[in-house]
Amino acid sequence: MHVSDISTLVSASSDGSIHFLHISKGLSVLRTFKGHENLSSGVRAMDWSSRGRYMISSGDRKVVVWDPYNLDVLSTLEGFSTPVVSILVTDSMDKVFICTQGKTISVYHNITFEFLQIIHDHCYYRPRDMFTSALYVYMSRSLYVGGNYLSRFSLER
Repeated sequence: MHVSDISTLVSASSDGSIHFLHISKGLSVLRTFKGHENLSSGVRAMDWSSRGRYMISSGDRKVVVWDPYNLDVLSTLEGFSTPVVSILVTDSMDKVFICTQGKTISVYHNITFEFLQIIHDHCYYRPRDMFTSALYVYMSRSLYVGGNYLSRFSLER
């Protein structure tokens, strides 16, 4: 992903590390965050908060909030019953949406990380009943979550 605020490309890998790549210097590695080591699945999801100036990433069922400048962990969010597949920071709404394979969306405040609510998708989808990705669309204030089927969740205040 490209993070324009810090002029770098950020790349996640299957070994649990996240690399910051310098765009104008041949994509050389500037620094590496290793807060997801010892995971069987590597890093599956990540996002950037312009307002909070932090990265948030997940490998399996643990979400880590961390400082991209000094690589210090700021907070961790745990207790997800299935692997996290997508993390979306919406600074305009002061929320972080964490979507899991088990079709739940956990909502947190984007600065305090206070848990706000959980949304469950109770529809059954064939052949695989799970979420695999998510997208927030600012113009419609909607969260689209997909697997075998695309679900829209309106986020009007």
